[in-house]
Amino acid sequence: MSLAGAVCRTKAMGFWWVEVPKERWPQHEEWKQILNRHWHRVWSDRRQEMVFIGTGMDKIAITTALYECLLGTPGACVSTRTIIATWPIHSRAGGDA
Repeated sequence: MSLAGAVCRTKAMGFWWVEVPKERWPQHEEWKQILNRHWHRVWSDRRQEMVFIGTGMDKIAITTALYECLLGTPGACVSTRTIIATWPIHSRAGGDA
């Protein structure tokens, strides 16, 4: 899923290598190094990534809220609206926000 502002796209992006028979894996050394760098002993190469793009964001507050969602009790997660509401709004000449 790709979410940027009001635009949201979902599409299949490929597969996890752990689900592909090893005899069908690429044999290139650089590929193996990349796979090993992202390999997890429990989850293999299964992962999700979040990317935050912008300025003036409070990295510690965002990271703390995300960890609460993962490690906290059910319902303890701070809503995205609460986090976004704390972000400062910067205006520039030309009407950009």
